[in-house]
Amino acid sequence: MERMESLIIKNHCKERWYPTDFKIYYDCFKNSLLKDIDKPLRKNIKYTLQYLEFIDVQIEEIYLKGTLEKNVYKTYIINACSIIEASLIYIVDKFGEWDNDRKTFNNAIKKVQDQNLLNLDSKLIDQLDSLRKLRNNVHLDKYDKNDLHKWYWHEFDKEDYPSMKSILESFLTEIGFSQQ
Repeated sequence: MERMESLIIKNHCKERWYPTDFKIYYDCFKNSLLKDIDKPLRKNIKYTLQYLEFIDVQIEEIYLKGTLEKNVYKTYIINACSIIEASLIYIVDKFGEWDNDRKTFNNAIKKVQDQNLLNLDSKLIDQLDSLRKLRNNVHLDKYDKNDLHKWYWHEFDKEDYPSMKSILESFLTEIGFSQQ
């Protein structure tokens, strides 16, 4: 039985699919740069990682088209970026300096790069910045006032999902977030 089918109530499955257990994610924090992160933020990251697993199941096992498909990709990108953003801001707080700059995703990317806080190659930095800009399309009131026929949900493509997934995995590996 597929993972998604096991979640359907009327299927009365004895064994249901569940995302990775919190204890496993807890162990991932132990040797990472995030090991001393505040408990509420640690929990938020773990909840979001579990939610990303559920979105993976949707993408892999449900036939989606049109706005449903675009919004599932959008949801994945927004949540994956939020993990990276929170992690980068924490890393700058802990190991770097903000120099009176606002704590934003964009500034965190720049600070980590400028202060050599992580060993992120320029390609990954460029990809993060590109996905950050894409993530900013979360705002529903953001559209081209000169072209009222263009909405930003069109910006989220099937190719963005594996790219974001790969970038998140690379980032988590770089900060030492992995099962030992």
